[in-house]
Amino acid sequence: MRRCLIFFSTGTVTGLFLSNVIDHLHSQRSSRLERNPYLNFIKYGLPSSQNLEYYRQYITSIDYARRIPSWVGYSLSRDYLSKCSCQPKSPRTRSEFQSQCQMVPTEFQATNEDYYDSGWSRGHMAPAGDHKYGSQEAMNETFILSANIVPQDLDNNGNYWQRIEYFTRNLAKQFDFVHVITGPLFIPNEQKSLDADDDFPIKQMAYNVIGVNEVHVPTHLFKCVLVENQHQRDMGVGCFVIPNEPIDRNRPLTDFAVSLANVERRTGLHLFHKKIHVDEVPFLCDKTSCELLGKDAMSRELIEQIEYARKVRRCKTMEQLQKLWNEVESKRYGTIDRWLTSAYAKRLAELDTQKLKHDD
Repeated sequence: MRRCLIFFSTGTVTGLFLSNVIDHLHSQRSSRLERNPYLNFIKYGLPSSQNLEYYRQYITSIDYARRIPSWVGYSLSRDYLSKCSCQPKSPRTRSEFQSQCQMVPTEFQATNEDYYDSGWSRGHMAPAGDHKYGSQEAMNETFILSANIVPQDLDNNGNYWQRIEYFTRNLAKQFDFVHVITGPLFIPNEQKSLDADDDFPIKQMAYNVIGVNEVHVPTHLFKCVLVENQHQRDMGVGCFVIPNEPIDRNRPLTDFAVSLANVERRTGLHLFHKKIHVDEVPFLCDKTSCELLGKDAMSRELIEQIEYARKVRRCKTMEQLQKLWNEVESKRYGTIDRWLTSAYAKRLAELDTQKLKHDD
């Protein structure tokens, strides 16, 4: 009996020691990550601890079964962005969508082939535009499929969701830090019960999957934003749930505002749960205007060119590409943006190379 007690006591002490060592190492790593301005959000806690991958400018938790991220987190810093704005940008035109993740087994990864001809675009969770001031490697990492990309409605991706991304980015001009947790949602449809005496709706989950790897298409996307000035003295938080479908550009962002608790309940995540009582933080749209960029700041012409750039990248033949480019030129834009001409030149070269290989 005495020997058992000694062993039990020794095991307990050893377990506590190892636990303290692990906590200390985790604390050291967290402190180091917090010093990266893009990962500063970690000081408020990670939403979950499953299947984490740490990249240069964002952290992601990957859903192996769905082949998409469960959530992606990153921060934007006013000081850092203002210092970097005068430096050369890392162009997204040098980046390509890639399937290889650091730790995800191959059989659980999405591939580009899953998206081809699916009718869905490859939607960034951490936007490439928010990471253009880092290295080219950091920009490239935003194009990793299972880590940062979800199947997204093409119109939604290039219009309403992109305007939300612009809005979020511009918050860094007003606040010292902008912390973002974003990701996919799967929300059931509600139908009225056939039983007239039953007041409870019937809920049914229905969504698409694409490709051989059955990449899951979310019904909605969420974006939770925590802003702060002066070391937590002036804060605001806002969560928005956006249907993964075309949205009228005149819909105000506040139409899609939900409580942080609502997102936590639907995702099973804990958002911004350390150091602050986030339920006591004022609503973001009471701290700043939540108006999205309108026609003056983001013209219809620009939106059309963004859409054309996406179509250019999907052209499968030289004939398709030339027909599309003739359509672009017929629009008689005052200026064709350089990233659209760059996308055209790149796809033209790719198709030309494919033709040469076929002829050989």
